[in-house]
Amino acid sequence: FCLMFILLLQLCLVPAVSQAANGQGKIQVQLNDIGTVREGVVVECYQVGELKDGGEYLLLDEYKQTGVDFSDIKTAEDHRNAAEILEKAVKPSGLSHSDKTAADGTVSFENLDDGIYLIKQGAKAEYGIMQAFFVYVPYTGTDGAFVYDVKANAKGENMESTAQTTQTTETSGSSTEEQKTK
Repeated sequence: FCLMFILLLQLCLVPAVSQAANGQGKIQVQLNDIGTVREGVVVECYQVGELKDGGEYLLLDEYKQTGVDFSDIKTAEDHRNAAEILEKAVKPSGLSHSDKTAADGTVSFENLDDGIYLIKQGAKAEYGIMQAFFVYVPYTGTDGAFVYDVKANAKGENMESTAQTTQTTETSGSSTEEQKTK
């Protein structure tokens, strides 16, 4: 009887562990307040990496040509550069989820498999420009437990300040070029 109870217990627990480990991830993205309208911004979520046995995150095969290696990402700048590379490489067929933000600038993506997701803005919006970034599902919390319900703050920039930066760069570039030709 005891052996039968243990076998029955194992059969009941294994599916529960498997379900908790895959397809249970959730990402809630919060746009930062940059003084513009945060409602209605299209945010896209692409799975670009997967979690392998042993806890290693690997790039999906369709993105290997980019040269991105998650094990080489050590700094915020490394993350930003890798996100920019993958943002250019993702294709609509790889889109996992897409939705518009609510009035408070939040959008959620649910039922996600374990992996790394690239979060990016879908189209220009009155809000401004959201910088693409990665979200790891799950990630290890401060207590050492896996966290499947991930809250991520997106960094946005007002389009006016972006336009001023671009204009200043172009003006500086023209002046430099004129000086070289003289």
